Amino acid sequence: MYLKKIYRDRDRASTVLYPTSTTDPFFWPNGLGQLTPRGQLQHIRLGQFLRERYSELLNSTYVASEVTIRSTDYERTLMSAYSNLVGLYPTSKDKLDSILSGLNENDTWPEVLPWQPIPVHTVPRSSDYLMGTGDCPRFNELLEELGKSEMVKNLTERFQGFFDQLEIWTGSKIDYFSDALAIADTVLVEDLYNLSPPWANSSVLAELRLILDLSYYDLFDSPEMNQIHVGNNTYALTLEYLNSTNGRTTQPIPLPRQYFVVS
Repeated sequence: MYLKKIYRDRDRASTVLYPTSTTDPFFWPNGLGQLTPRGQLQHIRLGQFLRERYSELLNSTYVASEVTIRSTDYERTLMSAYSNLVGLYPTSKDKLDSILSGLNENDTWPEVLPWQPIPVHTVPRSSDYLMGTGDCPRFNELLEELGKSEMVKNLTERFQGFFDQLEIWTGSKIDYFSDALAIADTVLVEDLYNLSPPWANSSVLAELRLILDLSYYDLFDSPEMNQIHVGNNTYALTLEYLNSTNGRTTQPIPLPRQYFVVS
């Protein structure tokens, strides 16, 4: 069975005020067009309804392979999605029911839950040229050239004996230096969670860390790759900072004045 659910944001503030309106704009604490505390509560309860209705289809806890959530890039729709998921995947159904049972739709958010849905904006990875390289042909070309460079060949030769042993331990074929990077990352993560295989002793782990460190250094040793990878980010953040001091922004959604997070 497959379920597709489409819903709109719930109660929100007015998007505009007409010239003769007597409503104080500050009546809406988050501003015009934003989801209200009542709308947030409505979405939590809608999530609870969906949980009860589709309990045989959906796992009781969030499983990444089961669910995809997509939202338009408006604060109110992002907050709607987050609020809905609180009801759909509560950490404790009984606690959530207990909290919501004594509430009415006019309660402000801090009285509802010790958590507030705060919008996080994103774009598809293939078109993200601010936080990554997107689908940049030139970066991919440079990456391929780097893989064939003398520097990478020398690194591969330096670690070849270790790679041969790593193939035996892991059962994975290491044809390229990048193959070893994937294994190094996996084994080091396993070590963090006490899942290390018997062969991953301290000297092996140290060698894997060295491989990762060298790869990061060498990858960002290329000025052009640096420019593509972080240049747009640095330029955009600098430009937005300068514009924000003048009350302007180049982004469709104005950036916060006090706090700007990049994740």
